[in-house]
Amino acid sequence: MERSEIKEQVLEVFIDVFGKTSGGGGFNEYTSPENFYAWDSLSDVNLILALERRFNLRFSLGELDCMRSIGAIIDVIKNKMEM
Repeated sequence: MERSEIKEQVLEVFIDVFGKTSGGGGFNEYTSPENFYAWDSLSDVNLILALERRFNLRFSLGELDCMRSIGAIIDVIKNKMEM
């Protein structure tokens, strides 16, 4: 799967979990818990579960630790799918 396809699906998951933001989606690769305040610990669990379901993957603790922005999430998923 191409990175652009993964990105599209990740953004769809974000909209499912968080709803649309004021910018009509408003999420980009730099979106992180530091700049998107609705991304708290509870929503993080919901997000990870939704991503695992969407991509039929299980993330390790090390991978979860790296997933601190949308761009990083896309990279982790792409790397995992290439294994």
